[in-house]
Amino acid sequence: MEEETLASPELAARLRRSSYDRYLVAREIPGFFGVVQRDGGTYVIAHVERMETAASPLRPVVQLHAADVPDLPMPSGMDLLQVLWCPHDHHEERHQYGAAVQLRWRRATDVGEVRAAAPAPTVQAAQEYTVRPCVLHPEQVVEYPWWQELPEELGRRVRDHDDMRQHPEHLYFHLSQATGWKAGGCARWDVSELKPMVCDGCADPMELVLTIASRESAGGVWRTVEEAHLVPSPADPAWTAADEPTGVTVGRRADLRIFACLSCPGTPYLLDIQ
Repeated sequence: MEEETLASPELAARLRRSSYDRYLVAREIPGFFGVVQRDGGTYVIAHVERMETAASPLRPVVQLHAADVPDLPMPSGMDLLQVLWCPHDHHEERHQYGAAVQLRWRRATDVGEVRAAAPAPTVQAAQEYTVRPCVLHPEQVVEYPWWQELPEELGRRVRDHDDMRQHPEHLYFHLSQATGWKAGGCARWDVSELKPMVCDGCADPMELVLTIASRESAGGVWRTVEEAHLVPSPADPAWTAADEPTGVTVGRRADLRIFACLSCPGTPYLLDIQ
């Protein structure tokens, strides 16, 4: 079915600016179908699939121990993060479109008997949200903030630097943040531009906790030494296995980022897809 939503003045202005701006908006809005002008403003049309849902166990996505991932943002006293989701699109939660994510912050010493396998789902999971079992080998890398988060003068110089160059391996845009799944680090804002992720409770900025990526490098400059010999090609099974090891696809082959406030009770969090 199609739904019409009144666009905010800011969104309406972006839709009017250029076809490229409309393209960026289309990537941000799930099911984007078009725009219509009616009395009272600009309306965004999106295709929404409604389906009957049934109770089913959440599916495990990733488990991280602070001892294995030293840079993992953690609430005080916790040393284990478990991420689970319902592997179906949840259209009713506009800020959490996609799989419904839940975080579990725990103390590893409190974990009792461990199940041999996750509870079997009672509803067939969407293929794009079915995670292939993986063993993680964390590697620390150095990242730098998105150019709009730098001091104003430095950010302008960085943007000017990129505007004068054409080779991806020389661009701050491509080098400053690692691609693929990662814990902590800095967020990219190449689709929506900088969008503050602020806690409703304390009004402080939230930290990037985890990035769940559809692809690891997408043929970009962030490639492992072990994959350096592979030529980026969707037709090559070896490249696909290296670039899409978890089998997860979020959005339109985008990244799902989880931001959390580590100081407020309940550790509130927000999701963003870019």
